Amino acid sequence: MKEKIILGVVVTIVVIGLILCGMYFMRFFSAATLHTQVIKPRPGIECVVVSATDSTSVDCWKEL
Repeated sequence: MKEKIILGVVVTIVVIGLILCGMYFMRFFSAATLHTQVIKPRPGIECVVVSATDSTSVDCWKEL
């Protein structure tokens, strides 16, 4: 009986570890597929748009 409980705990820990490992690798491959685009919304202003499967980031600045 005691061995079955220990085996159940070990299997649960291994399954949780595999799920977390899979999430880490999915995030790694997602970061490898970033799309970057520089745009000019107005004269004298430039912006860079970086997009991934789960997020988008925009940063703008004045041209010198």
